Amino acid sequence: MKKGKILLITGAILGAALLLTGCKKAQKFTLEQSTNYPITWTEETDGSVSIKLDGSFKPDYAWTAVCSDDSLLEIKAGKEKKGIITYRIKPIAEGSANVEFKRIRDVEEIPVPPEPEPLTEEEIKKDLSPEDQKPEEESSEEEFEPEYIPSGTTLTSTDEEGNTVEVPLFSEDAVVYEEEEVKAVDLEDIYQPEDVVCKFTLSFFNEKKGKKKVVTKTAAGDFYEGEGLIVGIHGERILRKARNEFVLLLPPCKGIWLHKEESKFSGNYYQELNDDGTVNEMKIMPRPALDEDGNAIILEVSNMGDYRGYTVFTVVGRGEGTATVTFSSPGEKIRTTINLVIERDGFIQLDSYRMEEYTPTAAEIEEGVGDMEDDNK
Repeated sequence: MKKGKILLITGAILGAALLLTGCKKAQKFTLEQSTNYPITWTEETDGSVSIKLDGSFKPDYAWTAVCSDDSLLEIKAGKEKKGIITYRIKPIAEGSANVEFKRIRDVEEIPVPPEPEPLTEEEIKKDLSPEDQKPEEESSEEEFEPEYIPSGTTLTSTDEEGNTVEVPLFSEDAVVYEEEEVKAVDLEDIYQPEDVVCKFTLSFFNEKKGKKKVVTKTAAGDFYEGEGLIVGIHGERILRKARNEFVLLLPPCKGIWLHKEESKFSGNYYQELNDDGTVNEMKIMPRPALDEDGNAIILEVSNMGDYRGYTVFTVVGRGEGTATVTFSSPGEKIRTTINLVIERDGFIQLDSYRMEEYTPTAAEIEEGVGDMEDDNK
């Protein structure tokens, strides 16, 4: 009888232990998309997260991990072997943070252009017209500094009935508001080329369990894989900034860089299909914008200005179809052509590219170089 009780008690304890163990079972996740860079991560029973990244597809690149808030997460990297690495990430305080993983390779930085030599007085006078070179006549008018008048100051005056009254000049002191300091855009972060073939963001949501323990939950964020940095024979640089955006940095040239694009809308943007091929009437897809001729705009090309002497263009996907974009420098007689395939959500695939010398037309020379030809004769 006692033996039976012991067996029952032992079974109850074992069942409770299994139940507790089940509650603390590690949760494993896999990046749910077809990729050359398999990614898995596990929420461990101790509250930490281990993430395994496989970069063997590009063995000459290396993995990096950058946290958006080091006060919330502690990252320890294992040793990378044949492109495969495991990171151990421990939550250390409540809050949310992101870790961005990159498969990256060092690249030569675009040099800072030298400062121009200051003009001499002779050069300045040479550039001035005769009228500008005349000495300025001294003004006979006296300059007065404005006088500050505090609040409460009054003037003596006469009202309509002829009575002497005191009229206040100001009801309160003048208040000078400092202009809000606008933070300058860091072009280094935006346009300095990176040679990245894969990028993945994992979000962490930390919370306290008890007085000391901190646990975390994860959620997959942005992911893309791409071509890496393309450097052309003339110094052109093409790099992917997002799933739907490419950036081109075109080298300094005589005159300006011109661009033109041709695109073809695939015609499947307005519908969402069911598995059997019928139109899903419950899901309304957004309509793309139309140009002046009523054609769907599937990409947007913008000149973003200069960075270290290079002209910066962005190419952003807007709708489904194919496109060809050509960037040309009539002054240097060189051009870069990229052929793109754009998916419904704007994701751009670089189908092919070509960098070559060419003979510009007279119209291109007039637009891209203008009067500079005459100045250099």
